[in-house]
Amino acid sequence: MLRKHDNVQLLFAPGLFTGKGWVTLQIGVRTAVRISKLHKTQWADYATQQRQHPVRLAAVKNRTYWWFQDQFYSENEGLAGAAVYALIVTRQQRHAQRIDRAQQIVAMGSAPRSAPFRAAIPDDVKHFVWTRDQAACRHCGATVELQFDHIIPVAMGGSSSPDNLQVLCGPCNRQKGASITVHR
Repeated sequence: MLRKHDNVQLLFAPGLFTGKGWVTLQIGVRTAVRISKLHKTQWADYATQQRQHPVRLAAVKNRTYWWFQDQFYSENEGLAGAAVYALIVTRQQRHAQRIDRAQQIVAMGSAPRSAPFRAAIPDDVKHFVWTRDQAACRHCGATVELQFDHIIPVAMGGSSSPDNLQVLCGPCNRQKGASITVHR
């Protein structure tokens, strides 16, 4: 399991004359692990690398510590750097989606209703949306298992107006879940 840590820091103290110093991983108050001795130019390269991809720091008590985008993470599954990168980036994307969803709800001017009333979509609205979306999924273009989808879910205050409806196939609709995503 990949975990983010706020109580971890990386320390580097180069010598005055040599420019070399120990890189030390400080975990909490009690645990400090010397990683390697580097020159200050190597340290600068190290710091630059972690902005692009996760850098493996050290293994401490069955946990491997990683440094990525000035944040520290640990995992106990023996993951490679590419796997750590994928997990962190997808976590960041989910966080951004939650923020976007919250901002859209606020922009609507109302909070989500606790017990939404779901009236049937009028036939003329269904016909309009079906024609507009050309009887195909707006996400993948499929023409089977089609469903009407509320872009802003009824549970979050969305209406059954044509602007808030789209045609999606079952798999795309299930993948979307209750998020607010317009498929074009």
